[in-house]
Amino acid sequence: MPIVIATVSIFLIAGLVVFFSRFLPFKICPVCAGSFGTWLWMLIVRSLGYSVDPIILAILMGGSIVGIAYQIEKLPGFSRSSAAKLRFWKMLFVPLGFIAVYSAVLSWWIMFVAMIILLVALTLVFARENHSASSSKEPVSESRQITEGLEEKMKNCC
Repeated sequence: MPIVIATVSIFLIAGLVVFFSRFLPFKICPVCAGSFGTWLWMLIVRSLGYSVDPIILAILMGGSIVGIAYQIEKLPGFSRSSAAKLRFWKMLFVPLGFIAVYSAVLSWWIMFVAMIILLVALTLVFARENHSASSSKEPVSESRQITEGLEEKMKNCC
């Protein structure tokens, strides 16, 4: 039964996002919003003392970590990096993200915050390294083409 509640919640939130997205100046992936919204309300309800299946909560949160990694690697600072560097970053980001969500599921808030800080720092260091390396190599016009191409891809997401 808990999986049915989670699935219905994802459908409802995704449906609301589809409906309201026509009024927003930016795009939101309905499935991502549905998953995020579902685990967010489940985490809040669980912290209030209600029974929530931690397995379903962890599945949804883990999916969000992978989705976040996927979206981050599309950013301009990441998209120009080598496949090996992207793999290395993702090999660090995803498991550390799993530790973060595991900590949230168990209400280990200090560990959760520490992992989030570590994930942000890791991402910023990686992005800065790629930005400084690519800015010295690329002419402005090629950089502009890459940015416009990424903007177009983001508009067509979901």
